[in-house]
Amino acid sequence: MEKPDSGPIETVDYVKLANGWFRPLIANRYDVVMFIQVSNSVLNVWIMESETLDSLNVSSLSLGNNTNSKYAAYLNNWELFRQ
Repeated sequence: MEKPDSGPIETVDYVKLANGWFRPLIANRYDVVMFIQVSNSVLNVWIMESETLDSLNVSSLSLGNNTNSKYAAYLNNWELFRQ
């Protein structure tokens, strides 16, 4: 999110929130989003379509390699690039 004084205006790329801050509409700017985590020489990659983030309407994500996580389906989702 960005502060109102940082310059964004409400457009197809940004939506103004009730508190005056602006949130980018990820799906309007990107097709695919990747989150990369390196911990103790282990690489984890979450790959999801950008519409997924906008439909979740979240300002933060808690990603982990826990198989019970609602984001587990996106862990190493390299198949998305084969479509």
